[in-house]
Parts: sequence; structure tokens; C-alpha cells
Amino acid sequence: MLAGRFFQMTWFDVFHVLGHSDLLFVTFLSYYCLARVAFPSPGRRRWPWAALFPITLALIVLGNFRANWIGFVLAALVMIVLLPQRRRRAAIVASMFIVVCAALVFYACRNIRIGEFGETVQETVGTKFRNLLNYQIDPNIIWRFHSYRAAWEIWRDHPWLGIGLGRKLVFHSINASGQQTVYFEHRTHNSFLWVGYTAGAIGLLLFLTLHATYFLGAVRRVRNLGEQPDRGILLAYIAFYVGFMTVAFFDVFLEESATAITLYFHMGIVRRLGETTDREEQTSREG
Repeated sequence: MLAGRFFQMTWFDVFHVLGHSDLLFVTFLSYYCLARVAFPSPGRRRWPWAALFPITLALIVLGNFRANWIGFVLAALVMIVLLPQRRRRAAIVASMFIVVCAALVFYACRNIRIGEFGETVQETVGTKFRNLLNYQIDPNIIWRFHSYRAAWEIWRDHPWLGIGLGRKLVFHSINASGQQTVYFEHRTHNSFLWVGYTAGAIGLLLFLTLHATYFLGAVRRVRNLGEQPDRGILLAYIAFYVGFMTVAFFDVFLEESATAITLYFHMGIVRRLGETTDREEQTSREG
């Protein structure tokens, strides 16, 4: 609001003030709400978290970033898979109910005009999905592929150790108006490809090994917690990790300091929770 980023928008478009990074934090709140509903703390009520969840879901949907949509769906699926069997059935039923409600809301709001040029909700969403299926006509996707090609050419010239930090891309592509232009000092909107050409194949392998070790360890810990409330908290952090890494395929999250620090801060919390849980289990066995 202070930046005036929506001064020419309608009231319905205020949500576009939120960028990729902002919506990432909203998604964590959404995962946390789901976790608290599935694993409430003793003596605490579920309904405040259940009431907050639709608000966070609306922010994610109206934020209108496809990468965040994909990341949220994959993270929610991971949460469902990691639930105990009884809770998993309830989560599947609840998910079906949410999909039906979302479809009804979309149908009711389909003719509301939300864009700068008077597009309706139905036209905006339809354009997003058509461009996703026919990426050759979407400038936002075309220049991403051109940046990937430029990054790959750099990586191909320095395959093992990369070129180090600090270098950005220069490539030809089209802008939002469909005109040819040259992008100078541009960043690769694919964090894994960025790790590849800056750290090389050796650095990328080490990076993937560390993250795979973390993810598998977190999944093992969450399965060992049974029905404890801490399982819900760990589930929220795991879902955030899955959503973050999914969006990182399409954005610069691992390259930007704020989002990268946020990710590793969350990973540190998960590790700390795991160590605390291990000590409690050891103490109970010795007792």
C-alpha cells in the first residue's frame, strides 16, 4: 500500500500487491493452519485455524502466480501422504470439499472484472491456463526459456566447477509487449540451474545431496512422532520446504538472500525439533 503498487487497480486486485516472496510466507501460514487442525495441541480449539485457512487460501489463489499454485498443491499432497491413515482419509474428504467450494466461488465470481483492462475472473484464469499449455505464446514463459538457454551455455563452458557467484545473464528475448529486446544483467529464474552454472556439477551434486539428506531425515522424524502435536508442526515445515523448492524451479528464491535465509532458518528449526524429540524419546526409554 505504501508503495502505491495498486493505485490503478480495482479493490479486488489489491492482492496483487503481494509478490512471490510475500505469498511464500502466506503459504507457510496456510500449512500451519492445516497442521493445527489435524494435530491440535491439548486443550486448544481447532476452529480458529480452520477459519483462518480459507483466508490464506484466497490470498494464494488471488495472488495469481502459477508457481505458487503448483507449489501449494504439491505441498498439500505431501502433507496428506505423511498423515496417519485415519487422518489421511479425513484430509482427502476435506480436500474434495474445498475443491467443490472453490469451484462454486469461482462460478459465482466469474464475471467480476479484476484486471487493468477490464478482464473478468474467468478470462484471467482461462488465459493463465491457456498460456501454461501453449507456452510458445506467453512472453513470461518465453523469456524464461531463453534465460535458461543462456545459463545452460555458461554451464556448458564451465561444467564441473562453474563460474562462481556474481555473474548475471545477457540474452535476447521478447518483452511483455511481444517485442524483441536484450536483457542485461538478468538472473536465471530457476534456482537449480543457477546453482549449476555458479557451482558446477560438483557443487550441484553436493547441494542436492545435502537437501535430500535433510528431506528424508525430516520425513523419518515426522513418521516416528505418531499422533503427537509436534507431528503437525513438522508437517507444516516439510510442506513449506516442498512448496519453496517447487517455486525455486521458476524463480530466484535460492539466489536472493531474504528467501534463502528464510528457507535455511526453517530447516534449522526442523533439525532442532528433531534433536529435541530424539532426546525425549531416549529419556522415556531410559525411564
